Amino acid sequence: MNYSKSIIVVTMKILFVSAGNKNGDPREVVKNQGESLITEGIELRFFCITGGGLNGYLNALPLLKKEIKTFNPDVIHAHYSLSGFLASLAGARRLVVSLMGSEVNSAIHRLIIKLFISSIWKVTIVKSAEMASKLNAGKTIVIPNGVNINRFRPVAHDEAIRQTVLEEGKKNIIFVANPLRREKNFGLAETAVKMMRDENVILTAVFNTPNKDLVFYYNAADVLILTSVWEGSPNVIKEAMACNCPIVSTKVGDIHSLLGETEGTYLTSDDSEDVAEKLTDALMFAEKKGRTAGARRIIDLGLDSVSVSQKLISVYKNVIASY
Repeated sequence: MNYSKSIIVVTMKILFVSAGNKNGDPREVVKNQGESLITEGIELRFFCITGGGLNGYLNALPLLKKEIKTFNPDVIHAHYSLSGFLASLAGARRLVVSLMGSEVNSAIHRLIIKLFISSIWKVTIVKSAEMASKLNAGKTIVIPNGVNINRFRPVAHDEAIRQTVLEEGKKNIIFVANPLRREKNFGLAETAVKMMRDENVILTAVFNTPNKDLVFYYNAADVLILTSVWEGSPNVIKEAMACNCPIVSTKVGDIHSLLGETEGTYLTSDDSEDVAEKLTDALMFAEKKGRTAGARRIIDLGLDSVSVSQKLISVYKNVIASY
């Protein structure tokens, strides 16, 4: 089923500023948002900071100034606070900054961000009400990242599992994150699965996988598990929902409001016994009923990439009008 919405063409020049990956390209979440805006008729460029640490950002400053002068964007949209600080130093005036989650966990970092919100940044976007509450600052707007529902969609199980490393005939639980990232808390998922004492249950960490291929993992898996210590508005949850995959997740970020009362999705504490119990329930749901109605929930929440793009375009228009 294709959920595409009508496209409203908008003439507007937007510069995305963000950290890049090792190839110098924008990270997937930023790239996906930019591409959805391009589809809506936005003229958009990506400026990526390459090289790690303070030196990487300082070296990028003259390059960003040159890019701003050459491209002359209507609005600069920086992703993550460090990119926002850099854009401010580069002289950006019509500046929108998206905070992605981790920035609001440190008291010192929050204080610096609040100073920029109050004095320099025109609009600050956060991904969840929880983030807004932690910041407790004015001029913040909650706009979660959208999901491309033409990419992430239900796919037949047989077709999906052929495109993955998952084992046919097993109870496949996927953990879509690098297990070495401490905040993702992979150890909790491992412990819970071991406690189930079921040799047919296999936990697979899926990472360093192209974004376009994740659709097959969400459709081939029986359950997605997320055991993070903290999150903003995690894309993996929305992507899995768009594929109607059963979900077990710790109650972090905006996940409770994303899942709502969707049958086949379960919130858990960080207690391994509770996680194991919820995984058992989710696998039982998958065996008896198959898939969830997560895709419908994404549409109802307006979290498809087209709807989110229109919200961003409205923000840009307001910034331009107020300058």
